[in-house]
Amino acid sequence: MAREYILTGIGKMREQLRKLEDIAKRMPARRLKKEAEEILKEAQDLVPVDTGALRASGKIIKEDSQGGVTFTVTFGNEDVDYAEIVHEDMLVYHSNGVAKYLAIPFDRRREALKKDVRQRLMRAFT
Repeated sequence: MAREYILTGIGKMREQLRKLEDIAKRMPARRLKKEAEEILKEAQDLVPVDTGALRASGKIIKEDSQGGVTFTVTFGNEDVDYAEIVHEDMLVYHSNGVAKYLAIPFDRRREALKKDVRQRLMRAFT
């Protein structure tokens, strides 16, 4: 005996997927920029300081694309080529500041951003 399965709701699912795409595209750039600024501020408070060059090299880079906007928080430049080593080497003692100075604030802020996205999604689908 053959079984027949009927799938319904494809149109509604497509509509909801389009809605998700619209929400993602509308995620205000100013909201993302604010998050990047908060991460940079916290990171600059945590970065180990010897001469101050590493702390001063912290910056936000904005990139626009068809998919939206990206804000990158970064440390280092041509003169400060050791930012990654200082960030990653957890075996080095720093009299001030800590390794993972960028990862720590990023992880802290991630939950706030996830909550904001979750709330936007709930509002869109209720």
